[in-house]
Amino acid sequence: MLMKTVVALALLATPVAAQDYDLTITSDNRSKGLTKSNGEAALLGSVSWSEGIYYVAPAFETIEGSTGSDLEVKLAAGVRPEFAGFKFDLNAAWKYQVDVNPGVDNGAWEFTADAARSIGPIKTRLRVQYTPDSIGSAEEWTWYEARAGIDLTNRLSAAYSIGRREQVVDYTAWSTELNYKLTDNVTAGLYYYSFDDTVTTNIRMRF
Repeated sequence: MLMKTVVALALLATPVAAQDYDLTITSDNRSKGLTKSNGEAALLGSVSWSEGIYYVAPAFETIEGSTGSDLEVKLAAGVRPEFAGFKFDLNAAWKYQVDVNPGVDNGAWEFTADAARSIGPIKTRLRVQYTPDSIGSAEEWTWYEARAGIDLTNRLSAAYSIGRREQVVDYTAWSTELNYKLTDNVTAGLYYYSFDDTVTTNIRMRF
């Protein structure tokens, strides 16, 4: 897994033209309330280039999935228009898991639509995600999420998210987070996730 991570980091090495990048170390890689790393530490990275409202963003994350893979890569492309006070982010992404078990479906399209707006000091976002055929044995699913955040100080912020996934077995998950800027480029985060009445703590360092 180490070699694959090094390769992924090299692929995402940020040139001068890159607009934005992100590297996160987390105690548990969670998405939509569920762990993707079997409760183990993980590394996530992305870089994006933009021209006007258009952008392209490759990314990677280490996982411990039931598919047998320990690395997921993604390439997303989208637009970020603004209208009537809302900031939109509409993108399509191809996700691929490396070295899955034989016979396992290792790729999937994922479509995301975000609508964000600040209401006074509160930053809100609505998200809808959809895939027609997920990686592994999962099929079609849709994820709905609402998020609200606030800056408590110039360095400390808090946010709450709640989402629902509609699939063969539907479920609802929520998360609460506190983020503190240690420097302009380094943020430490404490996250609480709830799924199926179980609360999990997650610590993140974002660079």
